[in-house]
Amino acid sequence: MDAYTDKLSNLSERIGNPTKETPEAVYSELSVQIENALNASQGESWWQTFLKKNIAKILQGYVRCFPKINVGIETTKYLDFLLETQDGYLDVLEIKKPDAPLLRKDRSHENYCLGQGMPEAISQIEHYLKNIQEHSFELRSFLQENTILMQEL
Repeated sequence: MDAYTDKLSNLSERIGNPTKETPEAVYSELSVQIENALNASQGESWWQTFLKKNIAKILQGYVRCFPKINVGIETTKYLDFLLETQDGYLDVLEIKKPDAPLLRKDRSHENYCLGQGMPEAISQIEHYLKNIQEHSFELRSFLQENTILMQEL
């Protein structure tokens, strides 16, 4: 049975059992929360808390979450989230507020190009990845000792 068939099966079970939320209801509620946060111009810490609570609903396939991991060596550098996939890979999730200038419209060519915030974000992630790679043994030991399973969020 493939993943799509599994989801349909789960959905039909949930329809028959009204105590479980359907994916549509979950996404609808998340959409309302995001819209309210955008209207309230919430800060980055609000988005971090929101994503920590809801990351498993938004991006499925992660088994462990490590919020606010220090990947700095000589200095303190906290990335927003380090997420472990089902196959053991690590993804770095760096939050940028919705109003961050990541893209800008190039009116002369009628397309979009990188805004001021995007090169900074890419550079920040590259620095994190370099530190993670250089100190992978220490990081792996730390992660094994400090597990936050997605079910615990």
